[in-house]
Amino acid sequence: MSIAPGSARGFRTGFRRHPPASGRLHWRAPPTPGSRRRAVDPNAAAQSAAAEAIPSNSSFNQSPAELNKSASDGLLINGTVNNGASTPYAQSAAFGNNRRGAGSLYNGSLGIILDNSALDARNFSYTGQNTPKPGYDKFQGIGSFGGPIRIPHLIQNGPIFFVAYNWTRNHTANISSALVPTEVQRTGDLSAFAPVYDPTTGAPFPGNVIPTTRISPQATALLNFYPQPNFNSSLYNYQVPIVGETHQDSMQSRLNKTIGNKNQLYGTFAFQRTAVDTPNLFGFLDKTSTLGSNTQINWSHRMSQRMFAHFQITFSRMSTTLLPNFASKENVSGTAGISGNAQDPLNWGPPALQFTSITGLTDGTAAVNHNQTTAYSYDGLWNYGRHNVTYGADLKRVEFNNISQQNPRGTFTFTGAATAPPVAAGLTNTHQKVTPRGCHGTPRKSKSRAHRVWGYLCLG
Repeated sequence: MSIAPGSARGFRTGFRRHPPASGRLHWRAPPTPGSRRRAVDPNAAAQSAAAEAIPSNSSFNQSPAELNKSASDGLLINGTVNNGASTPYAQSAAFGNNRRGAGSLYNGSLGIILDNSALDARNFSYTGQNTPKPGYDKFQGIGSFGGPIRIPHLIQNGPIFFVAYNWTRNHTANISSALVPTEVQRTGDLSAFAPVYDPTTGAPFPGNVIPTTRISPQATALLNFYPQPNFNSSLYNYQVPIVGETHQDSMQSRLNKTIGNKNQLYGTFAFQRTAVDTPNLFGFLDKTSTLGSNTQINWSHRMSQRMFAHFQITFSRMSTTLLPNFASKENVSGTAGISGNAQDPLNWGPPALQFTSITGLTDGTAAVNHNQTTAYSYDGLWNYGRHNVTYGADLKRVEFNNISQQNPRGTFTFTGAATAPPVAAGLTNTHQKVTPRGCHGTPRKSKSRAHRVWGYLCLG
């Protein structure tokens, strides 16, 4: 049977049009001659439409084995058959499960990291001694928050801000080994060394023992800073764990506001503060602190569709202070009767001692630095036809303020060339080399300033 297309209302066929069932149009062929016309069920069309709406791979058409497999796949995908995200007819959405609703205008975060040395391995010992493991903690925290500034009945459409803060409390542990004078060596008994010569006569001391009257009072005062040995060894006889500490706080912030459709104000502020405690095996604790900050203020203005301007003000400052253990506390050199080195409170402390055998005595050097920069800048853009013209200018002022002194307490070097053992040279104050301090008088203060003006014009 052929069907020829007819008018827009349908096809010219021998079929008769029946009323639609379930919103669908059905065409039914007329009965052939001699055939028997059966009664039409009014619900048959609806059942047929419903059957056609069910996919072939639906669970209604699956075998029991296929149904079990589909259930397993759904469990793997959704995590649970009762997952609120698996079907819109299940439980309502919960936290972390596609929660519905309007997003918040504010957002923030908070993170904390804690660490302890309880499970850390003991540091390696070069001497093989069983040095106790020090206990220490580590802490790091990070937090941020941002959003618009809104105060009811006062500020309705304020600027948008963002603040992030990071704070760290860190400890580091290590083992320090040294060779220090023994108790008998401090009294002048150097019988373990042979021979020990008198630097004034060149003859050996009787029994290799230096008389107490020949021991320098300066040497006696400085020997008090040496710790007593805590074990016996030919290479090292003193070992101690040392724990350093670092505190750091830093913050970054940003603020921006759009005014109309031609102006935008935005700025940033950041600072970082660091405090470091550095101990040594003599028990000296040197402190170093740094404080830095940076501030920027920007204004962008659109003069027209083809001309833009940007202004910026920048201020940055960095301060560093290093204070040795005895600074402004104890005038070690003055008490020991050592002269010729710096005696101002900032540089109080012992002179540096260097030996070719035992560990030398040393401490940090004081220094104070304050540096800052102030800058004003302007840059613009002009779009002229097919060309872009950029131009700008910059004015900068830089300051360096330093208080320091090279080797302010001096250095004494003992090689033992005249006495054989370097310890004997130290006890008799027979130094082979003296390194004087860098300069005389008060610590050197330097202050310098620099100004720079710079401009440019580019055509592209």
